[in-house]
Amino acid sequence: MPVQVYKLITRMAETRYKRGRASEYKAMHELEADGYTVARMSGSHGTFDLIAWTEFEIRFIQIKSWSTSRKPTYRVERAAIALAKIPTNSSAELWARKHGQEGWDLREIIQKAH
Repeated sequence: MPVQVYKLITRMAETRYKRGRASEYKAMHELEADGYTVARMSGSHGTFDLIAWTEFEIRFIQIKSWSTSRKPTYRVERAAIALAKIPTNSSAELWARKHGQEGWDLREIIQKAH
């Protein structure tokens, strides 16, 4: 592979990582403002990016962001979240937003355990 192609691919992957990380931090700050303690699963390739909790509940959250004009469907992510085993008094959620936008386009509870 030519060096220029390798550099381009590396730069694209780094940019996607930075955009995703920015969305994770945005969600963390919002959850912390709502009284949650939040842990970010940095470098994780698991189902969830954030775990947020209070003394009453736990929230497992997958964060997605996109930069194209077409909004993704997140079918694979929804299926993985639906199959995750979560403890009592918790929820498994999918949050998504277009990169650069202020709010969330999607905040969906996929699974809730009572």
